[in-house]
Amino acid sequence: MRIESSTPLKNLSITRRLFYKYKSLLSDRYLRYNILILCTNILGGAFSYLLHPSLAHIMTIQEYGQVAALVALSFVLITPTQIFSNVAAKYASTLSINGDYAQLNGFIRRLTGILLIVGVGVAAAFMLVSNYLAQFFHLDSTQDIILLGTMFVVSFISPLNLGVLLGLQRFGWFATITLLLPILRLVLVVGFVLLGFGVNSAILGIAISTLLTYLVSFLPLWKLLRGPRTHSGPLKSVWSYAILTATVAGGSVTLSSIDTVLAGHFLNIHETGLYAALATIGRTIWFINGSINTVMFPRVVRLHEQKKPHWHVVAQAMLGVVILSATIEMMFFLAPSLITKILFGQAFIAISGLLPLYGFAMLLLSVSEVLLAFFLAIGNRTIIPIVLLACLLQIALIIWHHSSPTQLLEAVLITNAVFMLALIVKWGMTCYSDILQKIASLSGYKALRPRRNKSE
Repeated sequence: MRIESSTPLKNLSITRRLFYKYKSLLSDRYLRYNILILCTNILGGAFSYLLHPSLAHIMTIQEYGQVAALVALSFVLITPTQIFSNVAAKYASTLSINGDYAQLNGFIRRLTGILLIVGVGVAAAFMLVSNYLAQFFHLDSTQDIILLGTMFVVSFISPLNLGVLLGLQRFGWFATITLLLPILRLVLVVGFVLLGFGVNSAILGIAISTLLTYLVSFLPLWKLLRGPRTHSGPLKSVWSYAILTATVAGGSVTLSSIDTVLAGHFLNIHETGLYAALATIGRTIWFINGSINTVMFPRVVRLHEQKKPHWHVVAQAMLGVVILSATIEMMFFLAPSLITKILFGQAFIAISGLLPLYGFAMLLLSVSEVLLAFFLAIGNRTIIPIVLLACLLQIALIIWHHSSPTQLLEAVLITNAVFMLALIVKWGMTCYSDILQKIASLSGYKALRPRRNKSE
């Protein structure tokens, strides 16, 4: 419907004026894709989050503590492999623009073979040290470790297909497969445990859900993979950025999960279960802020490529994180016992007093995540030492003091505070001139450059 030129826009009602003003925006397909991916991330995260409370309700604290520690360990080990999704997305996008699908076919097959070999090697190494890992996590047998090791074979190759779908802008399939994994994992793990198979069944459910999701990801790529293929050529152009992203992603996951992993070693079984519940609830703040980074990242990339100031986008994202996190943190502060009881039951109520502090630690980490996304968007590699030192600091603090859940939480809180401050200083140094110019304009001072332009 068009507005005739004889009808002034100001004579229309407010509702119709808003409708016509935003009609073109709402019809933009990229906006719809962004909303789709955002909703998928939220729903997928919700199903992933529900896995832990569900297990806590149907397992003993000791059993849940063992499963939570193993799941956290697997999360830390396989998360760096997600970088291959970014590599595949960039490569698929470049080749699809030129219509070179034969080379893309060769790339998928070539990289799948490489990652499959690596995955088998990692799984074999994981199984070789299964006795040590079983003792480390106070497990009665090595069966859980062996089952977890088999999952690594698929976990190394599954991100590749998702990345190709993203690069080809097959957002519908990408969203479907992304959401399918946590749903299958929740259903299979809880179902197996309810059948009475214990800890082994939980790990088996995770492995099977990963395999089924990977097989489904071939459906939208079947036509491409059956078509002609040529050699993919050198891959050096994408590995440098891949290393940067893998390092940052691995460090981020380590900072958010290593405390749960180490709790399985340093704390007794009962305290491990309590701490796992605390971390799961507290990480709600870390989870809900992921969508802000998703929206911010492409904006920073575009502004950086156009050589325009982008510090204000990061500042807005950090403000959004603080506001959103503070809302959840207020709930943690006002009703920690009620929240813990609803999500995990009366048996976990003893840990509720630490929930506000853990939530605040996740608020600090969430602000750091915004800054990490910014540095990734501009391809700044100088943050790698900061990320690695933060990981080492948290591990060292936990090894130094680990006699209770409180001491583990103190290590997390100190590390996240130092990490955030270091990144803020680095960000300020990176955007120094832009920030000073904005402060000068807000203070009423005229910059030298505009004054010269006026005289000319």
